Amino acid sequence: MKRRIICCLLAAMLFIGSLPAAQAASAPKVSVQTVSATAGDEVSVTVSLSGNTGFSDLSIALDYDPAVLTLAHAEQEALTSRCLKSQDLTDRPYSLIWVSATSLCKSNGILATLTFRISEDAPGGDTPVYVGFYKGRQGNYEDGINVNYRMDSEQEQKPLGLTYSSGFVRVEALPDTEVTVSLDGCEQATLSARHAMTGQIYAASYTSEGRMLDVSIRDAASTVNASPASGAAYVKLMWLDDGRPVCAALDVTAAAPIVKKKLTA
Repeated sequence: MKRRIICCLLAAMLFIGSLPAAQAASAPKVSVQTVSATAGDEVSVTVSLSGNTGFSDLSIALDYDPAVLTLAHAEQEALTSRCLKSQDLTDRPYSLIWVSATSLCKSNGILATLTFRISEDAPGGDTPVYVGFYKGRQGNYEDGINVNYRMDSEQEQKPLGLTYSSGFVRVEALPDTEVTVSLDGCEQATLSARHAMTGQIYAASYTSEGRMLDVSIRDAASTVNASPASGAAYVKLMWLDDGRPVCAALDVTAAAPIVKKKLTA
């Protein structure tokens, strides 16, 4: 008899101990997807709702590192209606607000899809996309009171008890691209940058006094040949794409013996 009582007590304790975990698992959650991409790419990230038992107002805000990610597009999915988005894609944090007009919205699934452009010079690693509740223009909104609530049968606001799970954009950095410039087949220099093999290589010949004699332009390629102008003391090598420098310019002495030089952006 005593053993049976002990077993019953243990079972009751195990049941009670499991209640918080079960309740946490059933709490509604807004989650941001984690995705992988390469620097310079565009990538889509979904924002999803799970465990929803019905809301009257759902208002969230998302933030990210603008030095790595640029929000190019935000698309509301068909899960809910009357979505009010930030008016400008540059708004940070970026807000998404849903209002259920007549009855509680009980849908689960994708709320929105955000398309980010990753900076070409983004370092490798995880860049967070944070999600939390919308704090209002003055930053004084309270979760479950001003936003993220449901209306009960008495038309009183009840907190949703939302939890939030931020995501990451896992960036794989572009490898360095190298352009080897050969001056008349002897002097060599290497321009290196985390950039696609696009643009032009400029080889400008100068006198020792800094007077420019000539400029030759070649399309960027793994190997480029250029001829210094007669009487040139040095050649300034530049890699430009759409008129903008890809890396710093490199000065090469025109009359020097074969030497290999490397400049990394």
